[in-house]
Amino acid sequence: MPVRLPALESLRYLEACVRYASFSKAADALGVTPAAVSLRIRNLEADLGKKLFHRSGPKIVPTQAGAALAAGVADAIRSMRVAVDECRETPDPLRVTAVPSFATRWLAPRLPKFHALADAAPIDLDVSSELRSAGSVDVAVRTGLVIGQVSKRHL
Repeated sequence: MPVRLPALESLRYLEACVRYASFSKAADALGVTPAAVSLRIRNLEADLGKKLFHRSGPKIVPTQAGAALAAGVADAIRSMRVAVDECRETPDPLRVTAVPSFATRWLAPRLPKFHALADAAPIDLDVSSELRSAGSVDVAVRTGLVIGQVSKRHL
C-alpha cells in the first residue's frame, strides 16, 4: 500500500525555510507567522519520522535529509510553475468548420503561415458539408442559403 504524502503546504514551508535559512524570513515570504512555520515543520518532522533542521536559538540549519527533501520540493515547484504558465499561455482553439472544397483549396494551404505567427491560436478544424449547431463552432464557412440561422449581423 502506498504511503501517504505529507501535505503539500508543509513541503512548501520546508522549501521556504531552507531557501531563507530562517523560520521568520520564510514566514514573511509565505505571509504567515513564524509560529505557524515552526508548527508546520515540527508536524512534518513527526510525519516523516526525521529531523529536518538543527536548531540553535533562532538559527536553523537543514539536516542532510531536510536539504535533500527541500531540493526535490523546489524542483517540483518549478515544474508546477512551468506547467501552470504553459496552461495560461495556451489559448483555447479557434473552432472552424468549412466545406471540404474550401478547406482543401483555400484554407489548408494558408494554415502553415498562420501557425508560424507568434501569437497564433490553435485551430480545431472540422471539415464537413453538414451544418453545425449554433455555438459549437466559432467560424463556419458554408455556401448556399440557410434560412433562419444566419442574420446579416453574423455575416
